[in-house]
Amino acid sequence: MALVANADALIIDLRRNHGGDSAMAQFLSSYFFDAESVPLFDLHAREKNGRALTQYRTLPYVPGVRTPHRDLYLLTSNFSFSASEGFAYSLQNRKKATVVGETTGGGANMWTGMVVSDRFYAHMPTTAPIDPVTGTNWEGVGVEPDIAVPAKDALMAAHAKALEKLAASRPKERDRYRWYLTGVEAKMHPTAVDPATLPSFTGTFGPLAISLDGGKLFLENRGSKSALFAVQPDLFGNEDFGYFRLRFIRENGRIAALVIENDNGTSRRYKKEAHDPAPLE
Repeated sequence: MALVANADALIIDLRRNHGGDSAMAQFLSSYFFDAESVPLFDLHAREKNGRALTQYRTLPYVPGVRTPHRDLYLLTSNFSFSASEGFAYSLQNRKKATVVGETTGGGANMWTGMVVSDRFYAHMPTTAPIDPVTGTNWEGVGVEPDIAVPAKDALMAAHAKALEKLAASRPKERDRYRWYLTGVEAKMHPTAVDPATLPSFTGTFGPLAISLDGGKLFLENRGSKSALFAVQPDLFGNEDFGYFRLRFIRENGRIAALVIENDNGTSRRYKKEAHDPAPLE
């Protein structure tokens, strides 16, 4: 958690998490609350001599920094199960997290194998976590997302929501957050570029080169090569580096220059070298 202690917002991916240890969910949850202990869930177990109750609460001590007021997003899928669901369920019900993705698998109760007779062996539910906020759990119904999207789109949807909220709540940094939000939205809703026009973007611009490979444009610089995606018809983002974009400048139907626009508002213009393809008709 030290690695993400200073993040503006946090996204935790539970889409391929099929469960684990409830104590780990308790430990991680504790980072998103103040030091005062808060009940997360009660574990009701049936035993031979009656019933046992174990209460899971947030921990009074965790190593590192607590972030009770930071925006938290949890990504889920129908594969998310058991303890990962409990983690999402507890934080969602306490308004500590926004769940993004699909309804989870719905596995709350714990099962134990029992010999019923000399012919039958059965799995019987023996333990159930009960959330004190809802008085129930997610068995058979799963955890419903606050923002419902296919699991494959959950990361970008959460990223966009996080940037949108940060832009609205931090006026001094609004332009920077909106910059990155524009890039995420461009990936979520791609701008259509006519494949026939792509060769016109290629060429050499000072130390930079734009090439076309497999129907995609690439930026080449000092031996590195990174794919581009369209933000607007003549504005492209870089899939490897989000802090700058490439704006192509046209003069008389030709690409005449390339402007590198940075997220801090600075820019640099490079003139295209003379071997420009013919303008499009």
